[in-house]
Amino acid sequence: MWLPYIDTINGHRNRTSPKRRLPCSKAYTESMIKTERMELQQLLEKVYRERGFDFREYKETTLTRRLSRRLHVRRAQTYDDYTRVLDQDPAEYDKLFDDLTINVTSFFRDEVAFKALEETVLPMLINKHTNTQKRLHIWSAGCATGEEPYSLAMLLRECLGNGLDEWYISLIATDIDSKALQHAQEGLFSPKGVEGIRLAWLKKYFVPENNGFRVRSAVRDMVTFAVHNLVSDSPYHDLDLVVCRNVLIYFTPALQTRVLDGFHKGLNQEGFLLLGKAEVPVGEANRLFQLENSKAKSYRKCGWMASKRYVDEPLQASQISIQHVAQKAQEVVVIGASAGGIDALTQVLSGLPADLPAALLVVQHLQAERETLLHEHLARHSPLKVCLAQTGTLPEAGVVYLAQPGLHLCIENDRIVLNNSELVHYVRPSIDVLFTSAVRSFGSNVLGVILSGTGRDGTLGCREIRAKGGVTIAQDERTSPYFIMPKAAIDAGAIDYVLPLQEIARKIVALVEHGATENKEVKK
Repeated sequence: MWLPYIDTINGHRNRTSPKRRLPCSKAYTESMIKTERMELQQLLEKVYRERGFDFREYKETTLTRRLSRRLHVRRAQTYDDYTRVLDQDPAEYDKLFDDLTINVTSFFRDEVAFKALEETVLPMLINKHTNTQKRLHIWSAGCATGEEPYSLAMLLRECLGNGLDEWYISLIATDIDSKALQHAQEGLFSPKGVEGIRLAWLKKYFVPENNGFRVRSAVRDMVTFAVHNLVSDSPYHDLDLVVCRNVLIYFTPALQTRVLDGFHKGLNQEGFLLLGKAEVPVGEANRLFQLENSKAKSYRKCGWMASKRYVDEPLQASQISIQHVAQKAQEVVVIGASAGGIDALTQVLSGLPADLPAALLVVQHLQAERETLLHEHLARHSPLKVCLAQTGTLPEAGVVYLAQPGLHLCIENDRIVLNNSELVHYVRPSIDVLFTSAVRSFGSNVLGVILSGTGRDGTLGCREIRAKGGVTIAQDERTSPYFIMPKAAIDAGAIDYVLPLQEIARKIVALVEHGATENKEVKK
């Protein structure tokens, strides 16, 4: 067992630990060890509470080794002493953070791993999407100063060659250390820092600058850097590949399992995960991934067949409780969309008849500070009347009410209400706010539709609609520019029909008219 501040190997004090008059390890009672650990946890709680950095589930040996340096520099004898240092000198937080997040990385680090990416993983993913939507979503988690995502970007350019312009590439690179990310965004590296790059690629993808080398803008523009904490932040979704190397080794087994579960949920069917040399999926997470290459530590997501909702055709009536639709007419259609949603909304609304016997309420995520002309655009393409929603309006059949930027759109006592209450899922207006309020007012007479977008907004609302006997539709992956939002609702079991965009308007008409024509069977 590790003993704070004292290296008990051969009975000698660790010279890097702070000097302290303590009895030898034999006299170090369990009570004193417990006190030390309690002080450590209190220190970590303080760091999390005051600065938002969560190290509470990092391995104790890693933490104590790195903390010992700060205690020694600040001449603190105990963790309580160091807590008082933080109170007296807030600038110490930055130095502590730097020591706890040591960024060790390099271009094309681990030749075997990048060879597997170049020769196997990326070609398989490219081949998978060549005949569908040409897009790849990759997450470099714990990217430090950017060498790893830039290496991935160069590999992609080499693999796609002249066909790169035909592809949509989303390469997200995240880290908890904002200073490291700032360096990464600048893309300037020393001569020593680029030693791992093939000479031909160095000439091709870098420009000599200030006695160093800067990544060319064509490569830098492929990468989106963002602060992200694997411990506390939600994982990204709709991913084809997750690269997370030499990060999990600092986490406890329980935290490793939680992070790996997040990767599994974020990956598309048969997506890939690349770990570091010393890392393996632990515990229950071992069942989530299948080892592809033991030397490269590449894994493939498994278990995706457990919820087969990724279909182009609607599910069978027996699977969606169609009797809910048959009980009452569908009087309200609520639609939610985000990234890529404007084109999707245009196509859906253009396919609906002017005499549709239902009111339509729409939330499209828009920037609050910008005036919207979306209602005018949609009115030019739809037979229905389209207008911006106004508080106090009673929703009328055949009219589309569009949420205003920066205001939640709700239904209260059967009337429209706009408000600027707190953000939901970091957005306002929120799809969930509209959907759940519609259910409270109209019960089973609600039809919910989730179109292209990112995030999880709308999932809760779809659950509420189904729970009250309504019906839900999601745009399918093949026709969604951004499948993250529909996929979140599908994965949550909140969707009845998964449909291509061109079929959604027809299905809305069929469901609404079915409810309005004395419970006749819906034709698929």
